[in-house]
Amino acid sequence: MRLIRYTPDKAVVWDSFVTASRNGTFLFKRGYMDYHSDRFTDHSLMAYDGRGRLIALLPASADDNTLSSHAGLTYGGWVTSTEHCGQAVMLDIFDALRNYMSANGFKELIYKPVPPIYHRYPAEDDIYALFRQGAVMDGCMTSATIPLDSPLLISGNNRRDAAKARREGFTVDATTSDATLEEFWTILTLRLREAHDASPVHSLDEIRLLHSRFPDNIRLVAARTPDGEMAGGMLLYIAPPVVHTQYIATTEEGRRNSCNALILTDIYDALTTGRHSPDNTLNIATDTPLRYIDFGTSCQEWGRILNAPLASQKERLGGRTTLYTRYRLSL
Repeated sequence: MRLIRYTPDKAVVWDSFVTASRNGTFLFKRGYMDYHSDRFTDHSLMAYDGRGRLIALLPASADDNTLSSHAGLTYGGWVTSTEHCGQAVMLDIFDALRNYMSANGFKELIYKPVPPIYHRYPAEDDIYALFRQGAVMDGCMTSATIPLDSPLLISGNNRRDAAKARREGFTVDATTSDATLEEFWTILTLRLREAHDASPVHSLDEIRLLHSRFPDNIRLVAARTPDGEMAGGMLLYIAPPVVHTQYIATTEEGRRNSCNALILTDIYDALTTGRHSPDNTLNIATDTPLRYIDFGTSCQEWGRILNAPLASQKERLGGRTTLYTRYRLSL
């Protein structure tokens, strides 16, 4: 087993492997990972077996003597191929990783595996290898997820609230452009400041850049008032098999009129039946079937603080708990 550090001349090979992998998403493409390269020291790794085949990638960054699943991403463990990388091979990869870290002055590994809902084919070999290496879980964040094959939790109150909003003249707009992103960012920035004294992780310029690079993966679905003003929206990260709501925000008027329910039911109908309201132009076509809507985490400090109101809001929209975990391994 041989590990080498990623260099920019390998970008095409890297991206092609991510596309064909069983647990990679577009967030691991170099066009996404490298947009904030000025903030993190990239130390991504590529694993080759004894026959010279590329069998795994590790999106990673370095900070002093700590090697970490890339600090600019919420998750990002070993990305693996469907073939050539089973349980025994993953044990060899972690042995090679330990040797690589020792040879390069690293004392600690922080590892954030890809959550299972993002796996296109089962890929939890790394969790077993972490156990064998003596790693400990030191972070566990709750997310809220809707399985698309179960309509139970998207019915009832959400359907009634959405229908009422539409009767009041609210519409759904799935146009993603520099202009609509700016409208949404104004609402999002104000809402985060008011509710959490926080700011979006991405600036408007950054999200525009990322959308220009990944127009099929980053999509905005918004609600508009009868006068055409944006009342809120959901910025989607389409990472098959998951549609992830990267950002959700509404105005006070949007909250009064249940615009989140309106947007979500339209997204759900478009994904599961191919039908959506006439004003919603959302059209998502993927080679991999979409299986989940994931609302993202409701925690701070890697699970030590639960934002209960936020978690409750996502549960009211139909989400139920899935986990994002983090492991620590000391040499």
